[in-house]
Amino acid sequence: MKIKQGILSVAAILAAFSVFFSAGYVTGNRSVRANAPAATAVQTETESAAFTVLEPESETEPPTADTEPSSIVSQPETADPPAEEISRTLHPVREVPASVQEAVELFNDAANRIKSDKPKVYMTRDIFRVSDVLFGKKDITSVLERLNRSDQSRKEILPVEFPVGGETWASQLQPEAVQSAECTDGGDTLTIRIVLKQESGVPLRGKSNHGSCFSIPASFDFLNFDIPGIKCGELSLTYSGCSIECVIDRASGDLLRADYHIEARGSMQITLAAILKKDCSAVIESDTSFEIEWT
Repeated sequence: MKIKQGILSVAAILAAFSVFFSAGYVTGNRSVRANAPAATAVQTETESAAFTVLEPESETEPPTADTEPSSIVSQPETADPPAEEISRTLHPVREVPASVQEAVELFNDAANRIKSDKPKVYMTRDIFRVSDVLFGKKDITSVLERLNRSDQSRKEILPVEFPVGGETWASQLQPEAVQSAECTDGGDTLTIRIVLKQESGVPLRGKSNHGSCFSIPASFDFLNFDIPGIKCGELSLTYSGCSIECVIDRASGDLLRADYHIEARGSMQITLAAILKKDCSAVIESDTSFEIEWT
């Protein structure tokens, strides 16, 4: 009976984990990446992280044959009505980022303008996975697979819900938090992929590496369970291999797509009936995608 109560407690804990892991975002199969020529990698190292610039190879245009002047008299064109003036400020990207700092600054600027300019935002993928669930030495992954979800429908959300949810900003990421960054020049677009450094401990919103760019609750009070005979210890989290990939339009600086991946191992000691202690751990992953439409 005690073991069963412990397993139920583990399920409650992992269900609570899903509250904040569900908002770590990454894109799925609905890619809007521009078709770019084959790229040649040019890699430079910085003190804090590795940075790679992928530049398209130059292509020579085939010579075109001279054509005879046309004898057809063109008709005067009818003037198009004036285009509607764009009220918002554009941020054209004139230079490809050449360092981790420049890549992070470009990502921050593009992501934060989702909150201020309020384009249409669509979530195109929301996947949550729990695996390697151990209760003591017992693997209970199969018991908790019901927590997994895979939603790849396209649904509109409010811009305020775009990471970081509930804040006026979407990213306060710092170069010191980045393990590596890669920028691919696709001509009309730039694709930036950022991998964060490993981080341990409960992340703080707007302060820790992962709390600065993933939507994480400001309070973890929901982990205080009131279950008779069950006492939960301190939550320990280790984030590793978390990444963000985004596509930015060079002419406007607008963010077109954002793909977030977050992975962490959580662990906690559970005490049953004030005597029996069990270590509980699990690997939790989240992949979420966004597409943005600008007017």
